[in-house]
Amino acid sequence: DNQINDHWQYMWVAIPYDEGDSANYPKYAKEIQKLLEERKLTRTFEQWEGSSAVKCSQCARREAMGPEKLKDNKDFWEKFQNKCRENIRKGDRHCAVCLIKRFIQSEHFQVDNLKIPKFESTLDIAVKPFRKRIKDNKFNNEFLTKANKLRETLGRNQVRDIDDIEAEFFYIDELDAEKLCQKYGIKQNSAVKKNADELKQTLKTIQKELDVAPSRYYAIIFTDGDDIGKWMTGALPSGEQFSKDEHKARSQRLGKLATETNKVIKNFQAEPIYSGGDDTLAMAGVDDILTLAVKVREYFSSNGIHPLATASAGIVIAHASEPLQAVLKEGREAVKTAKRLFKQEKDAFYINLIISTGIRVTFGYHWAIRQNGNSSPVIEDLILRLARWIKKDLSPQFIYDVLARLDYFYHYEDSGKMKFSKDPFQAETKRLFSRHWSAGNPPAETDDTISLMAEIGKEKWEKDFSIKNNLEGLLRISAFLARESCELK
Repeated sequence: DNQINDHWQYMWVAIPYDEGDSANYPKYAKEIQKLLEERKLTRTFEQWEGSSAVKCSQCARREAMGPEKLKDNKDFWEKFQNKCRENIRKGDRHCAVCLIKRFIQSEHFQVDNLKIPKFESTLDIAVKPFRKRIKDNKFNNEFLTKANKLRETLGRNQVRDIDDIEAEFFYIDELDAEKLCQKYGIKQNSAVKKNADELKQTLKTIQKELDVAPSRYYAIIFTDGDDIGKWMTGALPSGEQFSKDEHKARSQRLGKLATETNKVIKNFQAEPIYSGGDDTLAMAGVDDILTLAVKVREYFSSNGIHPLATASAGIVIAHASEPLQAVLKEGREAVKTAKRLFKQEKDAFYINLIISTGIRVTFGYHWAIRQNGNSSPVIEDLILRLARWIKKDLSPQFIYDVLARLDYFYHYEDSGKMKFSKDPFQAETKRLFSRHWSAGNPPAETDDTISLMAEIGKEKWEKDFSIKNNLEGLLRISAFLARESCELK
């Protein structure tokens, strides 16, 4: 009861406003915004003494339901796993809040007229691009038939759509009969092995003919409007009249944006988790995440508070086995880093690629590079362009040859500042590109792409930020996307 009662938090502030003092409305708006920010710093909560019970296996914050002693708690949850296999999996131990989330849409416990989206697992998100490739070609029916046969021997109901097949059924190494029987709580038998082997063979045929494989990586994106407090108090844009009606209109536009952004996200086979108008959280496969980020940013300006309003984003690409809580934390930090590195104008993104070995690869920049009076979108004209080329006609060795030579183009001046030799970098990179391009003459965009790389390589930002490491991150992330994606958007 304590866990449930203390779950929700609601905060509000109010000040008196004189309708006859409309000329000073910006002052009132600024004051109420300041009070709300101060109120958020003061949290009201019920004191909870806690217990010695093991923590919830899902949120890892609240104590699990059941007896406090570990052995008794384990027996308690195993008993309910046998009764509720659809909702309680092996190893589950949930607190009250997470238990309600797990059961609230169960066919046995569903609340009337309550529609709550069912959030997919990280592996479900990771496999989406591969699932779609199968669904869009001749293998759809064959795969669905073989998967349903396996589901039947595992005690699962038949499904009519490939979207309803478990994520692990798309990975050859997950189709181990012993592992499947253990997971679904049945005795090992020859029928499971036979059907699992047949599904394996179908997957091998699909991967060979389509020349794709399912990735185990997925991505999350946090977007956050820049200087929203200033926009909502009339400080931005400077010089425009700010009134109660304009304040109300901006609030309404944000409210509408909160629901409309979800439609943009769903167009990319992505999963919207949260949309609050000026900020969003979504999950997507590696094929879609960067294009999705661009579209959400564009939609924010064209349909948000004001056409001049901008947004920054933090993007994390991680292995499906990485703890979700840790990935979410990295995502929140990524959007903060984007705003910190580019604090003068903001309007930037920061990508954090977490390799399964624990290595971090990062890259950040403004959404567009402005040079010689032109504006070039960094994600489309640089990252995705390189990744598409590598996936088709450019050898991945190009990336590693450039990385091996980067040190030659950076040196420290007597003043201690790092200097980048732009022209030699462009000349050598162009030579390497031609050497590794396998489809005749290099594309017409080659010079522009290498010029954009050089522009990023010479930028100077915060003292603790390495411009060389940033360029390395750009190259490595492009190579990663080419390797892990099925079909880049």
